[in-house]
Amino acid sequence: MKRRLIGCLLLAALLLLCSCGAKQGDTRANPLAPDTTAESVPTNAPATDPTSALTTVLTTAPTAVLTTTKPTATQTTTKPSTTTKPTTTPTTTKPTTVKPTTTKPTTTKPTTVPTTVPTTAPTTKRTGETFTFTTTDMDGNAVASADFAGAKVIMVNMWEPWCGPCVGEMPDLQKLYTKYQGQGLVILGVTTSPATDVNSTVTRLGITYPIVSGNAQFNRFDTGYVPTTVFLDGEGHILSEEPYIGSKSGTEWERIILTYLQG
Repeated sequence: MKRRLIGCLLLAALLLLCSCGAKQGDTRANPLAPDTTAESVPTNAPATDPTSALTTVLTTAPTAVLTTTKPTATQTTTKPSTTTKPTTTPTTTKPTTVKPTTTKPTTTKPTTVPTTVPTTAPTTKRTGETFTFTTTDMDGNAVASADFAGAKVIMVNMWEPWCGPCVGEMPDLQKLYTKYQGQGLVILGVTTSPATDVNSTVTRLGITYPIVSGNAQFNRFDTGYVPTTVFLDGEGHILSEEPYIGSKSGTEWERIILTYLQG
């Protein structure tokens, strides 16, 4: 840049010198033009030297050169920082479902139909107590304990038509009555229910052993449960030390009956 500037200055100086020389040449060439040299230029004025003019131009050249400085700093575009994803992942807690506890109700058997069997083993020994009665059958006919004086064993079975276990064991009792009647067995059913209900059940089951009405005399063996069974002999002596509470299978009843028959 500096060299180019100096060259331009030199070129300007040359052009200036050329223009001055041309003016002088024109003046000298025209003889009619007035000679103003003596008037305009003092005699003692130094002659103009082109070299000195050039020197003047060169020496007065500016020392400061405008420098166009390109910006060195490059604009840096800063990209926005990457969005940081949250490191904490929300945890969805499933609600704990507590299943309701269902308590099954305890089924209590009616106290009127127990199945407890007395612990006392059957015995043929007489207790020393006797029991006699007078009552009626379902048709109103009189029935007394003396009517069974010839029997060896009398099975007194207290039952009710509404008692399931009572009715359930009656067919087995009927079979035992038929089987051991000839050996001195009498089965006597005792009930306090109306005759119509009793006769309906007896007819439906084909019961042939005698059924009588229970009265206050039979309260002696009241246990609060049905069926309840006691054993007597033909003379009214009580054979069983304790009443048998609850129903039994035909086999169980047969074993007990044979114990008394064979005693």
